[in-house]
Amino acid sequence: MRLHAPTCKALFFLCVFMLALGTLGTEPPSVAFAEEESAKLQAEADAYVAEIQETTTRYQETEAAVADLEAQIASGQERVAELESKLPAQREKAAASIRALYLFQQSAGDFLGIILSANSFDDFLTAMRYLDIIHERNAKEVNALVGMIDEINETQALLLYERDAAAQKQAESLDALQQARDARSALQQRAEAAAQAEQEQRDAAIRAALEATAANEEATFITRSGNTAIVEVADANGVSVEPLLENVTSSEIDEWAARIDAYLAGSPLAGHGATFAQAAALYGVDPRLSPAISTIESGKGAVCFLPHNAWGWGSSSWPDWDTAIVSHVQGLAHGYGGTLTIEGALRYCGENNQEWYSSVAAEMNSM
Repeated sequence: MRLHAPTCKALFFLCVFMLALGTLGTEPPSVAFAEEESAKLQAEADAYVAEIQETTTRYQETEAAVADLEAQIASGQERVAELESKLPAQREKAAASIRALYLFQQSAGDFLGIILSANSFDDFLTAMRYLDIIHERNAKEVNALVGMIDEINETQALLLYERDAAAQKQAESLDALQQARDARSALQQRAEAAAQAEQEQRDAAIRAALEATAANEEATFITRSGNTAIVEVADANGVSVEPLLENVTSSEIDEWAARIDAYLAGSPLAGHGATFAQAAALYGVDPRLSPAISTIESGKGAVCFLPHNAWGWGSSSWPDWDTAIVSHVQGLAHGYGGTLTIEGALRYCGENNQEWYSSVAAEMNSM
């Protein structure tokens, strides 16, 4: 990348012009649409994953409950079968008891005579006990029949109710699980569509850069800093895949520091690779992004429009490079999602976003 520094006079008028437009005194916009949409999709995805886990657990619980209930139903059905097998015999006993009770009632006068003819109180008690035994024994058989029939009816009704309730609960749990799965599937389709749209925009940016350089090998554009940069053409696949640095080891940070130092060698930012790498690890930013932007915006710190501001970062200035680097990387994390996107390029460099995107991507791929 070759950078052409404006003359002091031209830079002065350019700064005045930008101040008049209100662009120099503001920080880059907080969050680009792509990052907002990505964060929203991720939040929704996390919510659906949690919902699927919850509904799966609920469904498994209802499955276990239904299995337990089936065992209870089987046991209840065995009890019903047992009672029904005893029912004919109990009906016979009850019928005999009913007949005996009827005869007993018909003979009430004779039994009363027996009681009244008792010669002693003990004889009277014996006669009464005899009558009670006859009544209780026959009533017991009738009550046993009634109780058996009631138990059969109640058991069957309860089993049917519990079976229907469990089946309904299981169906509801399965429906909730399926709805969560469908929602996640729809979200995945949205994410894929967003990724496809982003890829199409990237392809368009690289094509535009390619067309510009085909027409003029030293095609240029104005950066956010107000400098003039030569358009670079990124690889057709865009930015190579590099994981964001999160929970990395010190050896991995050292490796990135060495790569960045090699990239910045001979520039004002030389020797600050460790600061870039450590800040990227701290804030979860692609470690190549800030160094690449510094190349496009200021020739790696060679032409800064404000002290130690190598990135065209609003109206900020810093006392030293390390402070500036950490601040810029933090801003990329909080405001731009920590990686290079077309929407981020649009926010960062306005109408020249395609040239800016392709040039930053080319620099990132060179590290």
